[in-house]
Amino acid sequence: MNNCLRRYLFVTFLTAIFAACYVIRWQIAAIAEEPSTKINIKKTDALAMTTSHDVSTHLTHTKNSRIKTDPSSYNVSQLPKKENPTFTHAEKSTTTRTHSCTLAVKPSTTKESQTWQHVQERDVLVFSAYLDQRGENKIIRIISVANRSSLRPVHCQMWTPLSERPIIIEGRYLMMPEPHANNYSAYFIMCNVSGASPYALSVSAKPCDPEPFNLLQVLNLEHKTQAPNNGTANDMAGQVKSVHDKRIAVCVPALIKKHKDLISLLEFVELHRLLGVDKVFLYNSSTTSATQAVLHHLQQDGIVEVVQWQINTKETRKGVGTLAGIRVDVHYAAQLACIQDCLYRNMYSYDYIAFNDLDEFIVPHKHNTWKEMLTYLEKEHIDSYGAYGFLNFFFEPKRLCSAPVDNASALQKLNDTNIERCLLPTHNRLRSDKPMPVPRRIKNIVKPSKINIMGIHHIENFLFGYQRLVMPIEVGFMHHFKLFAKSNYTVKDDTLLPFQSSLVKAVKNQLQNLLKTLTTFVINDLT
Repeated sequence: MNNCLRRYLFVTFLTAIFAACYVIRWQIAAIAEEPSTKINIKKTDALAMTTSHDVSTHLTHTKNSRIKTDPSSYNVSQLPKKENPTFTHAEKSTTTRTHSCTLAVKPSTTKESQTWQHVQERDVLVFSAYLDQRGENKIIRIISVANRSSLRPVHCQMWTPLSERPIIIEGRYLMMPEPHANNYSAYFIMCNVSGASPYALSVSAKPCDPEPFNLLQVLNLEHKTQAPNNGTANDMAGQVKSVHDKRIAVCVPALIKKHKDLISLLEFVELHRLLGVDKVFLYNSSTTSATQAVLHHLQQDGIVEVVQWQINTKETRKGVGTLAGIRVDVHYAAQLACIQDCLYRNMYSYDYIAFNDLDEFIVPHKHNTWKEMLTYLEKEHIDSYGAYGFLNFFFEPKRLCSAPVDNASALQKLNDTNIERCLLPTHNRLRSDKPMPVPRRIKNIVKPSKINIMGIHHIENFLFGYQRLVMPIEVGFMHHFKLFAKSNYTVKDDTLLPFQSSLVKAVKNQLQNLLKTLTTFVINDLT
């Protein structure tokens, strides 16, 4: 009996040893199979993503300090002048290598599809690709969404005009800020470019994929902005300067949850037109047919450009999902990817870009328009700042409209008085007595060529070491029409009252013209 027990224990011990050896051998094989999985996310990238530094008031500050103070005490004329920051690029370049990819067929021409596309054998979706030439190395930045728990190597299969074979470059992931607790996050896929700039590319799992799942047009090709070695910010400012003088745009994150409030769209667009904005970019994810008719009408008017942002999330419930055919678990319809796309899409077309929701209005309190306010700031010798931050005041969001806000025909029949009661910015003038503390809920007007990565309320990473200047409330602040439990709406603010009659007239005219569009523009509701 004792001999049998000893034999049993010996056999059990040998079995455990063999099992452990098998597991160790399997892990070594897995690491050897994909040696670059971990090195794609480099430590240098994490170090490059420094948070924005806010400059406030007359206090002495350094590049790496964050100063908090009472913004009401700011004196713009006393703000410190900045020396020209030294030119640097925020990201290290990727390793370039060519590949004899003889089976891939060169695309003749490409046109931006504004469609989310899959990457074969990867839990990754890609939307757009931008050439960034602001540094010593040219880089392709691909707007993407990926599963955070299964990042695996990808390659850029890039086509140049004079080459019949693609250039293959291994990409790396750079996570965008504020991923929250979702399984998916927004990422830049970064690929280095040497030599001729590509006009099209595909993102693939293999170094050579003859039939990739995606094809992206490379945007921003026409802008030759590469700086010389040791160039200064002023050198770069001259090179990336838009051909349009002092052009201003506003980017609005994706319209979601079958957006149907026509008044909110019209008042937002028309008030910003009155404030001197040249273009409003609206990202369309989930809207009703009436809202799409309004978007089409405003785009025909020239004040709006619509970008189709059809990604299937819990907020949109329609569009492109994962490769497995399920919804993409990403924050707020990939809001951070949307913000970066609008930043890079318009980087060379506009001198200033703001990022606001439909219930947010940055309002000058010292000037009549944004252009007057920004010109004033530049004259005060602070034009080297890369962004201007505006404090958040909450306003009552009561809309006393006597017609449904989604019914254009009923809204068109309202007189001027009733239309005015429908409009939040001019009718509701009670606000909170104090702004949200810095840096909470600040919204920004940025110089896009000075920004690498945007956050929702902050600048995640500046180019060239620029900083954000938080505006004193006498210059302007954000009117945010939103219920907030800790706010007491006790202060009457008549800043927008002079715009009331012009805004009513503009919205009424748009409603009149919109009826013609509604009768000819037929589209199915997104369900």
